[in-house]
Amino acid sequence: MRLEQVVVDSLTEIEPAIKAAKKGAAAASASGRMLGDGEIKNLGKKLAEAEEELARAVEGFRAFREQWETVDVSGYFGSEDYIGELSAALDDSGVDAHRLADVLYVYPALVRLDAGALAARIDKKIEARVRPSTLARILKNIQNRPSRFPAGRFLTSLFKVYKALGARNLRKGEEWAGKSMFLKDIYEILSAAPGSDYTEQEFVRDIYLLDASGEALEVRGHIASLEASSSTRDERKTLSIITRDGQRRLYSSICFNPVTR
Repeated sequence: MRLEQVVVDSLTEIEPAIKAAKKGAAAASASGRMLGDGEIKNLGKKLAEAEEELARAVEGFRAFREQWETVDVSGYFGSEDYIGELSAALDDSGVDAHRLADVLYVYPALVRLDAGALAARIDKKIEARVRPSTLARILKNIQNRPSRFPAGRFLTSLFKVYKALGARNLRKGEEWAGKSMFLKDIYEILSAAPGSDYTEQEFVRDIYLLDASGEALEVRGHIASLEASSSTRDERKTLSIITRDGQRRLYSSICFNPVTR
């Protein structure tokens, strides 16, 4: 099965019913106008036309629905075959997309397929239009938008949590700045607010966008440095992401040092 071909074939099959419905609706509307104006001469003919076309439409929609219910679209959506079809559509549309586990990175968006809902989740938005070519067009429009990533605001949030964590259990005279802290520990604080649905994948995406923003990572007299390496001593504290150019990158910790002028 290919969903793209199923949609194309189905549109051809349902087209006569759609045309009949449109003609029937137009005749019904005309009947109402004729009746309202007291144009009784041809009213019966127009009513019969509306009835005939709408009956044809009902029969066509019923036949199509029965046939549609035999197509295992729900079983196909979200499968590896569908993902392959979607990936081909993204490639044909010139969309840069890379997959890691169940996440499709289409920067700046993260895309997940919700097989239960028969929809795609683009960041927080549920997108029900999952025809591969249509979804590829939607994602291309998102990718072509000017970047609106709030690097400064995100960096400030990281700094506040870093400072709060660093100030815990300090010995007298000890400084919180300059300590290396795991990003996962910071994420746990950021995501702990009631009602928060900030996922770990979104957090590491934002870390990468901050890292790749080209902006100076300076906030409140401190400069941030991110540790991004191919290995780390504590894999449980490692955050993994696929970059814009399709490379896997690992982030482990962050450090804020005082700016020296």
